[in-house]
Amino acid sequence: MTRRTRRNLSDRRIKRIVKRNLEGKESSPTEFTPKTSSNFGRIALWTTLAILVLAIYFGVSQIPWDYLFGSQESLTTQPSREKPQAEQTAPREPARQSPQESSPAGEDTRAEKKPEESRPVVHPVPQKTQVEILNGCGVSGIAKKATRFCRQNDLDVVAMGNFKNFDVQNSYVIDWMGNKEKARWIARLMGIDPKRVITKIDPTKQLDATIVLGKDYRKLKPFKQ
Repeated sequence: MTRRTRRNLSDRRIKRIVKRNLEGKESSPTEFTPKTSSNFGRIALWTTLAILVLAIYFGVSQIPWDYLFGSQESLTTQPSREKPQAEQTAPREPARQSPQESSPAGEDTRAEKKPEESRPVVHPVPQKTQVEILNGCGVSGIAKKATRFCRQNDLDVVAMGNFKNFDVQNSYVIDWMGNKEKARWIARLMGIDPKRVITKIDPTKQLDATIVLGKDYRKLKPFKQ
């Protein structure tokens, strides 16, 4: 016979052991009853149905219905719709312009940059020696003859006339600009002694020299021809 030991519940250690055993029994998993198993089956069934519905919906939306039930025109135009995006949006290569063609702005700048026309360089014409011829002996026609001779020798006769009197014995030259060399050259051209050059500076005269013809005019070059 087995010996039964009576538990002394007054002992604290025994109380702890009994309490621990009781708590362990309460926390142990409960067995599935027919009611709980039927609820779990329903949940699993509805979840499976929901998954199937979603899969069918998304699968049907991906089917090309236009391609399957569309007209012949849609079938022929379908490949053009399915062109790659890169081919549709590919930028066109700009047409190359020939060297002769240019933008309007370029044409304007070229028009503005046209080389300037070369202008002829204008050199000042050397001014001829301007002289005045006066008759100082009273013989008519000698001033005109002397003028013709001077113009043939590149002298610019700006005036001719009579001297203030006709008592001039020897012809002479009056220098109005102070250029003795030019006045002497005029005197030699006419056949007058260069010593007979008189300088009287007077800018108001606006000529180089005055030739006064005296009574010795027959010795001068214009009248020896």
